[in-house]
Amino acid sequence: MIAVTGGTGSFGSAFIQYLLENTDDDVVCISRSDGRQEELARSLRTPRLRCIPVDICNYVGLLNALDGADYVVHAAALKRVPQSIIHTDEYVNVNINGTLNVLRASTRVGVGKFLFISSDKAVAALNPYGSTKAVAEHMTRQYNQFGLMASVVRGGNVWGSSGSVTEIWRKQIDRGLPITVHGPDTTRFYLPMDKWIRFCHEAIYKMKGGETFVPKLSAWKLGDLAKAMHPPHGVVKSKERDGDKKHECLISEEEARATVDIGWAYVINPSKNLGCKQHEGKPIKGALTSSGAPKMGVRWLEELLSKDA
Repeated sequence: MIAVTGGTGSFGSAFIQYLLENTDDDVVCISRSDGRQEELARSLRTPRLRCIPVDICNYVGLLNALDGADYVVHAAALKRVPQSIIHTDEYVNVNINGTLNVLRASTRVGVGKFLFISSDKAVAALNPYGSTKAVAEHMTRQYNQFGLMASVVRGGNVWGSSGSVTEIWRKQIDRGLPITVHGPDTTRFYLPMDKWIRFCHEAIYKMKGGETFVPKLSAWKLGDLAKAMHPPHGVVKSKERDGDKKHECLISEEEARATVDIGWAYVINPSKNLGCKQHEGKPIKGALTSSGAPKMGVRWLEELLSKDA
């Protein structure tokens, strides 16, 4: 049985659907939105799915929800950069304390494997969202000392997900407004949901404990994406959001020294102080950033946008 926290979010619901369609596993959806859980259960219509409305800040509730789970995929988090700056205390409570609850409960009920869904924002964190995800990564690795095989997957923003730039720009176009662009040379990794789901599923079975799995991704420029959308009302320059980076980073310069290429992924090996097994592979050179990744041109982006329309 696989338990998924944040199971009614963009990733969680898509991951649950993937598991039900491609594996024989029973699935437990854990989230605090009973309304979305009801919609998910109604759309999937299978006795293999059980939905439990539990907030990850509720440790006792998690003990009951996770009882019997073989694997836990922890995707629940608060994720908005501007909100994290305004409501830092709540981000600490959910992203750090909530993660600690899930780790403690998973260890207590005897979960076999634990996978934490992290973000590029955790690398050289510039905002409270990234900082809380970074701490949660460290806690996840730490729990390998307590009998829980726990690992991290780290990805960029999922293409077309809730709150993404394409969603924002499409809403502006629908309202008859120009799209707002800051920094046409700003770059972002291209991570489609289907690839991200398959990557995370693969990581569950390939993990040794303590490592961080990072996908191999191409990237795009904000200015090229704006051109590919052909906005009928033009483009206006906007201010950069506080807490945003010009280029995403999935592996820092320092982490690169512990990173190996294992073919289907990059792996940041854990500190030897944790006593975890190390992955063998080809060493990489330098940080992994969206500015240095292969770029998708306007024509390629046009094709992607036409498929999403």
